[in-house]
Amino acid sequence: MNKPKISVIMAAYNAVDYIEKSIVSILEQTFDGWELIIINDCSTDRTPEIIERYTKLDPRISLLNNPVNINQALSRNRGISEARGKYIAILDDDDIAFPSRLKIQCDFLENNPSVALVASAAEIIDKNGKIIGHKRSPENLDELKFRIILKNPLVHSSVMYRKELMEKIGGYNNKYFNAEDYKFYSELIKQHEITSLPDVLLKYRHTPQAISIDSSSRKIQLTQSLEVNFENVNNYMPLSREKTALLINVLHKNDLRINSIISFFNIYKKLVNSFIAKEGLDQTQAKKIWGIYNSERKNILRYYLKNKNEKLVNFIEKIFFNKLWIKLKTKF
Repeated sequence: MNKPKISVIMAAYNAVDYIEKSIVSILEQTFDGWELIIINDCSTDRTPEIIERYTKLDPRISLLNNPVNINQALSRNRGISEARGKYIAILDDDDIAFPSRLKIQCDFLENNPSVALVASAAEIIDKNGKIIGHKRSPENLDELKFRIILKNPLVHSSVMYRKELMEKIGGYNNKYFNAEDYKFYSELIKQHEITSLPDVLLKYRHTPQAISIDSSSRKIQLTQSLEVNFENVNNYMPLSREKTALLINVLHKNDLRINSIISFFNIYKKLVNSFIAKEGLDQTQAKKIWGIYNSERKNILRYYLKNKNEKLVNFIEKIFFNKLWIKLKTKF
């Protein structure tokens, strides 16, 4: 069998309802030079049987069975260690790749050797495959760098990256429970270019299983994500974990007390200025970053006021928040 150009890595756990469609979406790719490595993380349903059936149908599909459950990060690392491709493409066990995905992303990386990772836009689907939304990420490197400081802007199941760079980083960091992809992007973008294509190349499934998570696991996830946020912010300016948490809680609309919002705008403004200075952005580039600031500001204020009387909304925006904006505004 010829050496593949792309190794598709799929970590699988109790995915009997969806994994067949995920596998078929790779079989239907217009690009032939791939291998699909599926890591079964001790599934207790019929997931392994489905995978084994497809390994017999196509030699490009292989199955690795974990002796114990080790979670997605370590499962993907195991798959990557066995991968023979130049590029790694991630596909989760309930998502669906569009037929042209591998070809479009591979061609892009081949034609843009300075780019380390490329993601794509995605359709968001429910458990029945109904489209319930879309996810698009910034294509511009400066905007991606800024977004990544406080949020994970990419759909992990849409990414393709150069295997050698993942190996240099040391694989997915298992310390960051359910945030290993965010940590990976945050490390990669410090030294390399990453981007996202406007093409919709993935159906990204939101299911009750994916959304619901027990409280202890959720707490760990939020703690580890916040640790990545803290490290990212401190690459540009010193900020305590407490203040970083305030930024994140207001940004995600979990804390909308007026004092928190005012503190958020002050800290966020300093972060924008620090980012622009450290990255050496010119006025045109800086305006894009301030555009993100303005957009977040509007979203937070509108969310805060959404249940108020419209006259009160207009009054507060004109009298209070516009004064606040005048106080915080920059020359850009």
